[in-house]
Amino acid sequence: MQRRVIRLSQLTIDLTVLAAAFVLAFLMRFDWRPPTDYLGRLALTTPYIVVGEYCVLWLFGVTKFSWRYIGLR
Repeated sequence: MQRRVIRLSQLTIDLTVLAAAFVLAFLMRFDWRPPTDYLGRLALTTPYIVVGEYCVLWLFGVTKFSWRYIGLR
């Protein structure tokens, strides 16, 4: 049970970081002031981009590899 909680936490953190990186890159592209019609595109494309990125990272084993070196010890 605890392993599931840990894995779910890792998945949540990974998806949050990918979403934040995408949104920040989008905002930087427009010098922090994107046109209002592009904000709708951002809201629609973010879930697809994040899931796509995570799937590619998972296929190449990056998700397990990166968490191997993260810990409190």
